Amino acid sequence: MPDENKFAKLREIGYTITPCCGLCKHKEADFQVPLWGHCQHPSTQYQHGKHSDPTHPLGVHSLGHCKYFELDPVRVQNHLQSYGCFLQVEPPK
Repeated sequence: MPDENKFAKLREIGYTITPCCGLCKHKEADFQVPLWGHCQHPSTQYQHGKHSDPTHPLGVHSLGHCKYFELDPVRVQNHLQSYGCFLQVEPPK
């Protein structure tokens, strides 16, 4: 159970967690480099300059976000747990 005094202090200081790729349903994690991964949204595929693949998944950092962000409730539960109450509803513009 979280410490209610800690949560009261977090609320007092206006603490928030910003929606980001790490919480998006389109991010495919890179388990060798935890903060990095690939976006699987169809609109983010591109032709890589060094590879011959017709499309290439876009490499993304977990703390970023884009206009295709879609919150993954499972990731919120797994990553934020009781801190999910501090998650902003919309990603910053």
